[in-house]
Amino acid sequence: MTDSIEKMCNPLDNSINEKLSRIREAFVKNIAEEYAKFYYVSGERGDVKRIRLDKKLVDYFIK
Repeated sequence: MTDSIEKMCNPLDNSINEKLSRIREAFVKNIAEEYAKFYYVSGERGDVKRIRLDKKLVDYFIK
């Protein structure tokens, strides 16, 4: 597990891009692209990543 986390955090490794691509594919497979794009992580390689969903639409539950 530690190795996987280190690979995902390494900017020289492509692991994070591979994982994000799989997540995006899962959303697009189940939801139309016009809606899915608000829920998966997006951003160019090497750039800031973000989720487009408006923060006003997110509820936080703290136990």
